[in-house]
Amino acid sequence: MQDPTVTVVIPTFNRLALLREAVESVKAQTFHDWELLVVDDGSTDQTAEYVQAEQDQRIDLIRSVHCGIVGAVRNLGVSHARGRFVAFLDSDDLWKPTKLERQMTALKSRGAQWSYTGYEIVGDSGQSLKRFVAAQFKEATILYKLLTTEASAAVGSVLVAKGLIDRCGGFSTEPALQCREDHDLVLCLATVAYPAVVSEVLVAVREHRGRTTHSVSDPFLRTATVYERFMERGGDRKSMRIARHMMARHMISSARLDLSHGQVEDAVMKLRNTIRPGWCSARWWWTWTLVARAWF
Repeated sequence: MQDPTVTVVIPTFNRLALLREAVESVKAQTFHDWELLVVDDGSTDQTAEYVQAEQDQRIDLIRSVHCGIVGAVRNLGVSHARGRFVAFLDSDDLWKPTKLERQMTALKSRGAQWSYTGYEIVGDSGQSLKRFVAAQFKEATILYKLLTTEASAAVGSVLVAKGLIDRCGGFSTEPALQCREDHDLVLCLATVAYPAVVSEVLVAVREHRGRTTHSVSDPFLRTATVYERFMERGGDRKSMRIARHMMARHMISSARLDLSHGQVEDAVMKLRNTIRPGWCSARWWWTWTLVARAWF
């Protein structure tokens, strides 16, 4: 078979009902030159049987022993990708029919290596809960906007040249970044290449009880770790300053969460690690006040 232009990677684990709809949203694309790799992380339901029964020859199954690390599951899909570009879709999310077509047009017209679109959070019945229109920013500022989250690139909206993923080392498989490995990769992509942003809302992110992000006990600490990794990779003075402030902001929130659980020593350690630039933040000083109340 001739290699497709786009490889779509769907990681999944025991989500057969939702997976069916995700796959159908790929099959409904107006851009047809794709292959779909469903990467099954050791599901115990009928996921494998469903994918293997698909009549569309563009759809294939990759099976692995369960690891529970979504970055590793996505990386496995990327390693099997034959397409020049790779798109990611979580098994509980959906694409609008023109998603790939609009992005491929944007990539071609702007000579870009990656792209992201607007997205929306939807409820169980499909009602829109919140919409994120992808704003257009100047090339010199897009990294800064992604660092501050003024710009937001959901992983399900990302379409990227496979070579660019390799350049960034793929998704992190560190447990400390679980559920934040997507933001980590996006920041790396923005560091090395300017994206073709498609403003339209073309991705639906489902809000439901089984959503992976709900299983994270301390999302603030994991997000702070993303910014720590960014600073380790290095960047210009402004991006490093923004990353330092963002890391401190999330670390302070993590410390406050520790205090709510009676983990005073953990909170103190995090506050000490954010003296710079935390001391400029009223929230940092107020959190120290909460520490003093917990001690005395």
